Amino acid sequence: MNDFMVLPLKSGYRCKDELRLELVTNYASAWSDIEASNKDKPEANKSDEVVLDLEKFLINIPVREVVHANLHDFEYKEHFENNEEPKSATRPSQGTD
Repeated sequence: MNDFMVLPLKSGYRCKDELRLELVTNYASAWSDIEASNKDKPEANKSDEVVLDLEKFLINIPVREVVHANLHDFEYKEHFENNEEPKSATRPSQGTD
């Protein structure tokens, strides 16, 4: 196997000063919006549920390009944020997913 496919759920960046993860885009919410808008299109077959093809959003990553990888479980993110030091004054509000 030379490549692997990844379906992003969220994206963001590391803040410059504290190197904390700042999430910017929630892809799952965007996909739900796209599915909802597809259902409203007149050309959509109303008898079938309009399902978004998530394969369109897969990212192909060559194994040779990977330097480091680990799993991230967003279910526990808030527990870690509550124990961050220093806490940022500009941290996004909790429960916006």
